[in-house]
Amino acid sequence: MDLILHERYKLTKRIGKGSYGEVWEGYDTINQIIVAIKIEDTTKNPKELQLRYEYNVYSLIGQLVGFPTTYGFTTVGNNNYMIMEPVGYSLEQLYSICSKNFSLKTVLRIADQAIERLQQLHSRYFIHRDIKPDNFVIGIGNENKLYLIDFGLAQRFVDRNNRILPMRNKCQPTGNARYASLNNHLGCEQSRRDDLEGVAYMLIYFLTGTLPWVNAC
Repeated sequence: MDLILHERYKLTKRIGKGSYGEVWEGYDTINQIIVAIKIEDTTKNPKELQLRYEYNVYSLIGQLVGFPTTYGFTTVGNNNYMIMEPVGYSLEQLYSICSKNFSLKTVLRIADQAIERLQQLHSRYFIHRDIKPDNFVIGIGNENKLYLIDFGLAQRFVDRNNRILPMRNKCQPTGNARYASLNNHLGCEQSRRDDLEGVAYMLIYFLTGTLPWVNAC
């Protein structure tokens, strides 16, 4: 793709694709470093557009350990672009590479860092609402550091005065069904506990290789 963003970020090759759009590897011609560029097609249903919101969440969270740094956001033609720090394999990918066999020590290390990431996110008054192995990734050059990514469904759990919002019922379930909390499936407004419940299911999956309801999701 022959495109340069902000007169410095050159797209070099596509490295991923999903329902949200594409992820490309890019090159910062000023700092001479590799970046990741997330692309979203703006011609799809406006209700499905998430990239600008996700960039705003990253900006509000600020620079925290275990959260990718974002470098910018722009719209060119029919696409939104978010430039960010590149990350490595997801836990789902690593689990497959390891023939779905993580040691207890590995799972405990994942648990320690995953809970720490949620604690950091919650300290900024946001809940993730899409906990799953695909959204925890390792760093590049630091494979022992776990990152939490993808905040298109993230939501504040407090009002403008930082008061916790009351729980609502009859809400649409959000996020990945396999790791969603019971309350999420029942249509209850998500809160911090639902993020933690999702991590618990993820850890059980890594320890056992399955979940009782896996074939129903």
